[in-house]
Amino acid sequence: MNKVMTGILKSILLNIIVLFLAFFLGSGIHEIGHLIFLKIYDIDAFNFRIAITEGALFKFSHAPVSDDFTLAVIRYSGGLSAAVFLIIFYYLYRKWFDGKISYGIILFIIIGLELASGILEGEFNQEYFSYGPVRIVAEILAVVGGALFFIYLNRKKIALLLQKG
Repeated sequence: MNKVMTGILKSILLNIIVLFLAFFLGSGIHEIGHLIFLKIYDIDAFNFRIAITEGALFKFSHAPVSDDFTLAVIRYSGGLSAAVFLIIFYYLYRKWFDGKISYGIILFIIIGLELASGILEGEFNQEYFSYGPVRIVAEILAVVGGALFFIYLNRKKIALLLQKG
C-alpha cells in the first residue's frame, strides 16, 4: 500500500476515534449534568446502566419530583450543560482545533446534538424518549447547524485551505 493510501486510512481511522470519543464524552457529561442538578435539589438517583440500545449511552433513574420547575431544570440540564462544557473545551483548545478542521466540525456537531437534546428533553420529554419525528428533525438540524456554525467561525481558514488546493 502506498504512503498516500496509508495516510488516508490513518486519517479516517483517527476521525472515527475522535467522533466516538466526542460522542462518549458528550453523552457522559450530559448525564453528569442531570446528576449535578439532582444533587443540588437533593433528589436521589439510582439504577445506573450503560444502555446503548435505549437511545443514550448512559442511563439512570431518579426519585419522583413533585415540583414542575425542579423537574424542568433537571430535564434541561443534561444537554445544555454538556453543550456549555464542550463549547468551553473548544475555546480552551481552539488553537489545537484550528489545524484540524474535521475535528472541530465533529465537536460542533456533538455540541449541536447536545443543545438539541437539552431543549427536546426539557420541552418535549415524551417525544425525546420515543424517537418521534420532532426528535429526528431536531437532530438533523442540529448536525447541519453545528457543522455550519463551525464553518462560519472558521470561514477564513477554510477559504485559505481551499485556495491552496
